[in-house]
Amino acid sequence: MHQKINRTLATIALVLGIVIMLAVIVAGIFGLYAANEVATTVGNLGEDTSTVDPIAPVQPGDPGYEPFCYETDLGEEICE
Repeated sequence: MHQKINRTLATIALVLGIVIMLAVIVAGIFGLYAANEVATTVGNLGEDTSTVDPIAPVQPGDPGYEPFCYETDLGEEICE
């Protein structure tokens, strides 16, 4: 009788161990997939994905040109 109970418990332990190992493997695969997605997203943060053409800078003499003026530490006003 005890031998049959021991075999039953051993079989249950074996099956449970296999199920737990499979669950750990599947969870690891999904975890790696999620980590890869996060790494790809973080890697793409600095990319310029805009498709708008840059606007040509306004040159002196063009309509709407306003010079950029600033004051130096010595108090001189410089306009460019």
